[in-house]
Amino acid sequence: MLFRSPGINRAVPVTNGSGLLQDGNGHLGCGINTFNKTPTGTGGIFGVDTPCAVAFGIDDTELNTEQLITARGDINISSGQKLSLRYFHDAGVQATGTSPINPLYNAVSHQPSYQAAITHTWVITPTTVNTITGSVLWFTALFGLDNFAQAATTMPEQIGISDGGANGGGFATVGGGTYPNGLPVGRNVGHFQLNDDFSWTKGTHTIKAGVNARFDQYSYSSIAQNTVVGQYALGDLADFANGKLGANGNALSSFTQSFSPYNVLHFRFPSADFYLGDEWAVTKNLKLTYGMRLEEDFNPYCIEKCFVLTNVPFNSSSYQGGLNVPYNSTLSDSRNLFYHAEAPIFQPRVGIAYKPFGKQNTVIRAGIGLFSTNYTDGLGGTLANQVPNKFAPSGLTFGTVGFITDPTSSAYTALLSANAFQSGFGAGYTLTQLQNAVKPASFSTPSISSFPNTFLAPHTVEWSFEIQQALNTHNIIDVS
Repeated sequence: MLFRSPGINRAVPVTNGSGLLQDGNGHLGCGINTFNKTPTGTGGIFGVDTPCAVAFGIDDTELNTEQLITARGDINISSGQKLSLRYFHDAGVQATGTSPINPLYNAVSHQPSYQAAITHTWVITPTTVNTITGSVLWFTALFGLDNFAQAATTMPEQIGISDGGANGGGFATVGGGTYPNGLPVGRNVGHFQLNDDFSWTKGTHTIKAGVNARFDQYSYSSIAQNTVVGQYALGDLADFANGKLGANGNALSSFTQSFSPYNVLHFRFPSADFYLGDEWAVTKNLKLTYGMRLEEDFNPYCIEKCFVLTNVPFNSSSYQGGLNVPYNSTLSDSRNLFYHAEAPIFQPRVGIAYKPFGKQNTVIRAGIGLFSTNYTDGLGGTLANQVPNKFAPSGLTFGTVGFITDPTSSAYTALLSANAFQSGFGAGYTLTQLQNAVKPASFSTPSISSFPNTFLAPHTVEWSFEIQQALNTHNIIDVS
């Protein structure tokens, strides 16, 4: 693995000094903890006359690519009907992170996106027009290794050493365990939308009405982040040399890995808007626009029934939690993201455009209205990532530095602890029982997020004011 490094042919033994490839601690790259001054077994002493590392400098490179395709077509069906089609494709590769050890561990993100829309415009009468648009969008944003399977076969666990090396900065991490240099995870997003807008002009009024229906779907693979390959973080070079955490009695090294029964989760976010408005030309100098928008954000849901909710909101008097309360009485899986979704949101809006004193070169515009924002998929990830959907045993500062199949390794202990946690949670264990079940690992009380009884979308009042003054046919002053 090391010999595929782009700079290995320039590697030199670490010496003492203040240079980039030297050790300012005076330990020949052997660290500041218990490994320094360890006999080599051949008459030398590490850190005194024998270096522990070689160092080299490199300029890592990784390719970014981008490809854009745009197409449009317009068809005149008749004198009063027109069909428009649009297509957009963006195929991009984002260079996310380079490895100085092996290009196999370079992190990349392939982010293709596709958008398409079809619009039908129908001039029913000279004063009546209807426009309907259907659109779809799909994109993916996954971050990880290009060939994770090969990387996991080459190095089934990740090892990072923070002790020793050039300038005491540790050694480059090897293995594909930690996001984004690991299993490709992120999200795939699909967006489907249907708009219908109707306009009718009658005298000095132009009445507009419409509907906007949306359906967003998310494939959420971040639940699997850091679950396939574990990470050894070695804070003492002696632990690497001995292949054992805490080899000399300290707790400077540890093993971490998350465990989840899911590889991917599927969220759904439906919503719909309805509006009715009127543009009224009160006089030739004054136009009044007013209307009402009704927004319905339905309760998002998870196909796998994966949202972890507390039995009731935290601030409820009937909330159940405590040392003697079973965890599965406090936390349960829910299909819906919220206890209750917000009722339909009424959003009144009004605006004016006015030419004062009959002057055609001065316009005053003003408006005010209530607006709201749709829920984001991040809310789903917040509750889906909670225990028991994802569990990470802590306190793993013991065991050998080995694979998860080795019964003496920290990784194996982590697996046993995770299995014990899932079994105990399902059996209704309390905190103390769970802590005993996962031993010799530790289970600390997790951070839990809880939404209010009725989740309210963000509401904002927005206003604007503008004065526009034409100076001549080529220049204007606009203050807004």
